Amino acid sequence: MVSEKVLIRKKYRNLKKFSKIIIISLLIFVAFLVIFLIGYLINPTITGNFIASDNGSDNKIVVENPLNEIAIRKRNEKGEVFKEDIFGEALLEFDKKYIDYILLSLGADKLHKSKIGFGNPVIEFSIDGEVWSSEIIKGVPETKKQGSDNMDIEIIISKEEAVNALLSESIEDYMKNSVNSGDTEIKIVSGKTELLSKGYLEMYRDLIENNNNL
Repeated sequence: MVSEKVLIRKKYRNLKKFSKIIIISLLIFVAFLVIFLIGYLINPTITGNFIASDNGSDNKIVVENPLNEIAIRKRNEKGEVFKEDIFGEALLEFDKKYIDYILLSLGADKLHKSKIGFGNPVIEFSIDGEVWSSEIIKGVPETKKQGSDNMDIEIIISKEEAVNALLSESIEDYMKNSVNSGDTEIKIVSGKTELLSKGYLEMYRDLIENNNNL
């Protein structure tokens, strides 16, 4: 009888000890999770992902802001990130992902192939002497570092202005202000019928105030 009581007490102590270990482990995990979330949420430059539909289908296209990777690398021990720390590195790493994200933020995923024979939408960028062209195929930009003979519109912008747009809270609002202030220029190349057949109307009017050209 005595031995049974001793055994029960021993089991109880072991169970109590095990429970303490579990509780401590959970508390440590929760603490690390809270620290991670705080570091992530106070980041002032990560603007999230762009989610677009594949031209009306059930497929979803998720595109991450290309500055997110830089922001994560530039985080200090407190989880803080400063725009000036991102800006210079973003200029050096500038590539097609920057253009794709800007285009999608401006509504390029809503552009579509012309139903009257003009083909896919094509947007050309002139960026500090570099020429890039983006063909929009089923709502997704296919961007290459080369010009195109089939471009519909040309966007003339500096890398600095493009990076500032990506750092802004609203790329659409930033680009609209940039166009209307003259820092960014949009040139119409294709005719009105072709542009309308590809769905440019809403995108163009959103960028240019008091526009009656399209």
